[in-house]
Amino acid sequence: MLLLALAGCANITEKPVNNIQQTVNQEKFQVKKNPNPKEAYEFTVTLKDAPDNLEAVSAYAHYIIPDCRYDTNKLMGARANFQATISVPFEKVSSNVYKGTVYFDALLDEDYLNQGKPCHWQWRL
Repeated sequence: MLLLALAGCANITEKPVNNIQQTVNQEKFQVKKNPNPKEAYEFTVTLKDAPDNLEAVSAYAHYIIPDCRYDTNKLMGARANFQATISVPFEKVSSNVYKGTVYFDALLDEDYLNQGKPCHWQWRL
């Protein structure tokens, strides 16, 4: 999933986050961003009749791990996936055109559940 937020007359900057905290059944996990992602998907957003003072504030990409599910309620059999949402660098190309890049491999695959195999992050639309 990619979320895009736009605002007029705004000058907001966000520092990149290198680590994302994830809590599962009171246990904390550090989700690490890939320092050298390679699987890029570049996108362009063109706005019709955009106001002159419109600036890109932020875009976000949502990731899940479908192959490593954890119990949220063992008695009820409820399970969930690890999830993370990260900001996506966004650039104003012209008065009505914005460009960004989402990386499919933005997050590092790790053995979060201590099962001897890595959990694989996937970008979701």
